[in-house]
Amino acid sequence: MGRNLLHRVDPSRSEDSLRRFQVRKTLLHATVGLGFGLLVLHPVSMAVFGWLGVHPGGGSVSLGISLLWRSFTIDMFPMGVVFGLFGMVIGAMDGYHRSVLQFQRNRLARQLALNEELRRELEGHNQRLRELEMAKRRSTYFLVHDLKTHLGCVLGFAELLLKRATKERRHRDREALERIVRQGRQMLSAVIDLLDLARLEEVPGLDLDWADVPSMLLEALENVDAPGVDGRVQIGHRHAHCPVVWSDRRLVVRVLANLITNALKHNPDGVNVIIDAAPADGDVVFSCHDDGPGIPAELVPRLFDEFVTESEQTLGHASGLGLAFCRAAVEAHGGRIWCESGLGRGTTFQFTLPVRSEIT
Repeated sequence: MGRNLLHRVDPSRSEDSLRRFQVRKTLLHATVGLGFGLLVLHPVSMAVFGWLGVHPGGGSVSLGISLLWRSFTIDMFPMGVVFGLFGMVIGAMDGYHRSVLQFQRNRLARQLALNEELRRELEGHNQRLRELEMAKRRSTYFLVHDLKTHLGCVLGFAELLLKRATKERRHRDREALERIVRQGRQMLSAVIDLLDLARLEEVPGLDLDWADVPSMLLEALENVDAPGVDGRVQIGHRHAHCPVVWSDRRLVVRVLANLITNALKHNPDGVNVIIDAAPADGDVVFSCHDDGPGIPAELVPRLFDEFVTESEQTLGHASGLGLAFCRAAVEAHGGRIWCESGLGRGTTFQFTLPVRSEIT
């Protein structure tokens, strides 16, 4: 498509063609107007004037005919030239405007044809993109299911060995098994985030029901599997006044658990986390606050993009899918999610859920 289409709509070329076409059309019509004024308009005018009685002895047909023939004589030639010039001016003006209109019609027709060609080409590209997107989603689903199977096997054997561990087993072996289990669960969580994110982006289907806010906060805390969760994470006191919300309980609990896990994993030891919720203008606002070192301001707007993480010194090794999943899950409910942070003043993630939504 490149040079051929660009050549067809080259503005400088179009202007040059318009000028040449206008000159030819104007000259042609001016010539026709000159001939019409000299050979037709002048004789007819002389005859009409004679028949109407403008000349002495006028009013007779014979005088009109004689004046018609007289208009072609040499002594009437200057008058004929005047009529010819008059016709030439009118013809030139008519030719100029006709050339402009015709050129614009032709250019519009070419542009419409070009637009139709581009539309068909764009439809072809869109169709190929849709096919590629479907292929990517199918590959994602297959990959995720395979990873879940393999991770389930690894976790099963690691947990079995950990249960069989005896006091005689060396402390280093137990610690290695615990790390295997912990890392395996984190990988499994990332895999589930990837699967749910793909599903939410494709068809945001939700299993909606009335959900109690305090119980969701408690369940999210119980679902967090991260070192140091006991004693470092607390539930606030504002949630007691929250109404029930129309939501997919499983997804909301996972969003809260992801936010808690991020706060623990991406902050140094000793940082405290508080999760809470409060009613506000027909919504329930959930929050997860930590008193850690905070996030650089330039990174905050991009936190919810896929595969975006902070530096490894701050966040450790992260997939960058957890917050993208949180945003997709919250927006599927008709809510919004955001982060308020700054270096030296901690971090607060908040998201809203409508108390009652028309989502189906």
